[in-house]
Amino acid sequence: TAPERYQRYMDEEERLRSIEESDNNIIEPHTPDQFERALMNDKNSSFLWIKYMAFHLETAETEKARIVAKKAIASINYREENELLNIWMALLNLEIRYGTNEAFNEVMREATQRNDPFKVYSQTLSILLEMENFDEANKIIEILNKKFKSLPEMWLQIGEANLKMRNEKMAKEILPKSMLSLKSTQRKYHEKLPYI
Repeated sequence: TAPERYQRYMDEEERLRSIEESDNNIIEPHTPDQFERALMNDKNSSFLWIKYMAFHLETAETEKARIVAKKAIASINYREENELLNIWMALLNLEIRYGTNEAFNEVMREATQRNDPFKVYSQTLSILLEMENFDEANKIIEILNKKFKSLPEMWLQIGEANLKMRNEKMAKEILPKSMLSLKSTQRKYHEKLPYI
């Protein structure tokens, strides 16, 4: 009868709703299927994508972690700039630790084209300093110094980086260099302003 069909329909809806809620209540996904289901509910979550990458890295499956990162970049909405930057930084971190120099340079090139370059270089510098990879850190400092002289944050960052690398002499030289560079930038800016 119609009432019985309706009741069966309502029971089935309730059963499906309880399954969905139990899937949503998975606090820590532990299998690829659980990660995929969790990401269906929140594809813009860099936290979940990075956890999924870490899941593969725990079993030494770096190529699968790379695939997850690339899938995340393709899936996350382009307006979610911070979430995308988090994925790019996770991928750079993976290449620094497990990849080749060529792979790292390729990811760095693409990351700086698709994100704010200063943020990418700054966060990469932090990763390299944390790993005490001072040779690569110095290369990033050179790039920052060439491209971002007009940013006061850049001068602070390379000053702190030199202190972390126990390069006190270079850290002391940062202040006068930064003052000269910032004055020069300010002068150029004021020259461009129209006279009133």
